[in-house]
Amino acid sequence: MVAICDYAVVDDEPAAHAVLAALMKRHSAFRLVGSYHRADKAESGLGRTPARLLFLDISMPGATGLDLLERLMALGRASLPITVMTTAHADKALRAYDLGVRDYLLKPIAQDRLDLCIERLMPLLAQPMTADRLMAFSTGHDHRLCDLAKILAFEAAGNFAWLITADARILLSEPLKSLEIRLKPFGFIRCHKRYIINRALVTDVATSTLYLDGQFEIPVGDVYRVAVKRDIL
Repeated sequence: MVAICDYAVVDDEPAAHAVLAALMKRHSAFRLVGSYHRADKAESGLGRTPARLLFLDISMPGATGLDLLERLMALGRASLPITVMTTAHADKALRAYDLGVRDYLLKPIAQDRLDLCIERLMPLLAQPMTADRLMAFSTGHDHRLCDLAKILAFEAAGNFAWLITADARILLSEPLKSLEIRLKPFGFIRCHKRYIINRALVTDVATSTLYLDGQFEIPVGDVYRVAVKRDIL
């Protein structure tokens, strides 16, 4: 059983909000903390009042629900809401799941289908929010959800960058400077003009080299040496 779980609804149709509110009455552990009718309003509202669970429509005036989800990911929030799509459009499911959506409810939503959704999500909702440290990174043709705790470093590649883990290298369509800005709040530091590293995975420090995960060697640039020493030692 989870403690009280805050949830929000994003849908341009007032009737959809009413339906979900009625269906969720069966689940007393859930508390509505946000009702939004536009994606832009939801983005700012969720920033002020975070929700653990998000019911998200796709087709809305202006930005779509999928646009909102991509925007929340791009902001670099390590604990994104667990998202369930609520829509009449079955053809968007693949794209939604690519963005990390946990379930896809087709309207009109039946009580038993919502109950099944909540049942499936219970183990995930019971985890501490800090356990979900996923961030989306664009490869140019899709988005990859990556666990920040498993990322060793990022290496510059012109206007692109390599994301480096212990067993993979993924080419991202984002420059190192942009990555530096959005990753800084999560313990990643610039140590060289070509590298950003995960401070939590530094296992040894030499004058001009950092050792990550006991095996990867990353150089420390002269202009970054003082800052690296301050942030790591």
